[in-house]
Amino acid sequence: MKPFFSLLQKKKLFLVFFSCFLLIGCMAEPYPQAIQQELLSICKNGISSGMTVVHHGKDKALSNEDIDRLCQFRLTAFMKEVSLDKYLNLNKNIYENFARAYSHKYILKDIYDTLSPDDKQTNAKIATIILGLESNDAK
Repeated sequence: MKPFFSLLQKKKLFLVFFSCFLLIGCMAEPYPQAIQQELLSICKNGISSGMTVVHHGKDKALSNEDIDRLCQFRLTAFMKEVSLDKYLNLNKNIYENFARAYSHKYILKDIYDTLSPDDKQTNAKIATIILGLESNDAK
């Protein structure tokens, strides 16, 4: 009976380790600190400059602390919604489209129109989550 019990324990232990490795492999790559700071800066500058309107139900302007908390909340929501790969892919494609557009004298609309549907969706999520724009404004 004892050998069977130890074999059963070994199988359970193996299954626990296997499931842990499986879960680790499924986890998304975390955003580097530099990219997080870039996204926070976009959010904070938009609110501080008044270009991004925040309806918060008070007559006075948001304090810097309130802006920091709001932007951190938006960043966390964005990182849950958009994988790092999608964000980096969007940046790469925009850069390549700008390089092509510059040599052919295209306009900004041409650059956006040549993005893939995934890139357009990621760009829309930046607008709606990080900048807080309404979904009709983001398009």
